[in-house]
Amino acid sequence: MKLFRQRLLQAPDKPLVVMNMIELEAKENPWVGVRKAKPGAGGERKVGRDGKGRFVEYENAHIYFHPATGAHAIPHGGLFEAYAERKWETGELGFPVRDFTKLADGAVMAFQGGVLYRKDGKDHHVVKASSASAGRSRATRRARSAGRRRTRSRTARAASVRRSSTASSSGTPQAR
Repeated sequence: MKLFRQRLLQAPDKPLVVMNMIELEAKENPWVGVRKAKPGAGGERKVGRDGKGRFVEYENAHIYFHPATGAHAIPHGGLFEAYAERKWETGELGFPVRDFTKLADGAVMAFQGGVLYRKDGKDHHVVKASSASAGRSRATRRARSAGRRRTRSRTARAASVRRSSTASSSGTPQAR
């Protein structure tokens, strides 16, 4: 459902009914608690470098929204505080892109600039997207290189077969 709403917002023909994605996210996640700002768009704070982002503070979370990423709740008690240490949406992480996942001993949440992992009672860690994509590009280069080697050996074998078939048709003995 969340993906549908995000695609609806990105559609060239905007919907006639304007949905408040932050309020919808809060309604779908009652654990966030009571809204601390006035209701509606008037209680939302504009944030982000492009000015298109918004957030609202709730009793147990902050809900962030950006048209490119949708609305996502960041829970207090670990993840939000770690996000604050990283300078919120203006820092290296940017806006959240996925809902958080509660783990047995902490939580994890994906952002535009990486993944934030918070273990209960411990410091947080960030795995940046660039290191994952760098690893992916190394793996891609290796796979392409291996593919070229396979292609070269197939080409060499095919040429050898062509030479041998030409030699056998001319009546000369084949050398191996």
